[in-house]
Amino acid sequence: ELVLFSHAHFDHYDGVYELPGYERKDFAIWSLDLVSEPLGNPFYLRAPFLDARRVRFDRRLHDGETASWREYSFRFHHLPGQSYFTMGLEATIDGKRCYFTADNFFHQDQFSGSGGWMGLNRSWPLLYAASAKKVLDANPEWVLAEHGGPYEFNAEDFRRRVQWGQACAKAADAICVSGNHRRDWDPYRVQIAPILHQVRPGATTKVVLMVAGLGEKPEKIVVSFAGRGLTADQTFTMETIPGKTKSQEITLKWGEKIPAGRQVIPLRIVEAGTIDAVDAFFAVDVE
Repeated sequence: ELVLFSHAHFDHYDGVYELPGYERKDFAIWSLDLVSEPLGNPFYLRAPFLDARRVRFDRRLHDGETASWREYSFRFHHLPGQSYFTMGLEATIDGKRCYFTADNFFHQDQFSGSGGWMGLNRSWPLLYAASAKKVLDANPEWVLAEHGGPYEFNAEDFRRRVQWGQACAKAADAICVSGNHRRDWDPYRVQIAPILHQVRPGATTKVVLMVAGLGEKPEKIVVSFAGRGLTADQTFTMETIPGKTKSQEITLKWGEKIPAGRQVIPLRIVEAGTIDAVDAFFAVDVE
């Protein structure tokens, strides 16, 4: 009757395609709006561990929103920690207040208690700490961690998780070149969306260049790419806004004789006269 996804990693949602009635829409699919973004359009943003098939959604809930199914009431939360596109879910089951936490908060003996942090997942120590604080404030009786790892909630355990995330953020800053781990760990500081386009020779495509301001001060960033005969070479200069993402629409005119198949176009990022190692690119499938 109802399927919910905790986060945008294929091992937590791929089974939906095999469920009887998926094509006929015999059951509803709900998730947090942020989780549904990469699952509903897997080639728009660059995100890891996605299935290429789009997932249809019947409801996309917002952070803090409540929805009911039969005798159950579910409260949805944005719960980034192991990955950004993750939700937590509060529900009372058999009289017990439960909190589904996805892959964020395992028992201490399982995966060291954490799903781990990785720039590719958009996961950071401070987001982990903030999510742990959400669970701490909810004060459930059971934490329903995934991969078979439910355990009884312990407030002191989660207070330490909050402190651990905060301490790790400071430690990460201390070993980063810029002194800001969010800036140095993030492979998505500069990106183009959609990450993959379907195009025809001679067609025109509009894309969005996005530059995140992760430093404390505005930074001048020069973004360029070589069209390699597929499209014209282009260069853009943008000044970041601290704490925000700046976007700029770009028009791409594709050549009349570009070869069929997938073509990958890497971006060249220059900051303060130095080439940045940001791994940014986009790709096109030419019909």
